[in-house]
Amino acid sequence: MFFKLLLGIGAPALFVVIWSMFGSPKATFPLNGTLHFMLEFVIFSLAIIALYATGRSQLATIFAILLIINQILLSVFHQR
Repeated sequence: MFFKLLLGIGAPALFVVIWSMFGSPKATFPLNGTLHFMLEFVIFSLAIIALYATGRSQLATIFAILLIINQILLSVFHQR
């Protein structure tokens, strides 16, 4: 029970700290280009894997599709 609670609260808190330090527009140590894409890929992939692991496969699939569409639109409109 303790491990589940730690994982359920600690993992999102860790991702918030990592994103605020490296990924956000006002990051302390902003990443550019490939490194920023890799950070996004890892964080969102872990979210998709977590959804699959909890039995929410339809939601994980929808999230993955929306993520791909978002990445395509970012590239098309040169916002990357």
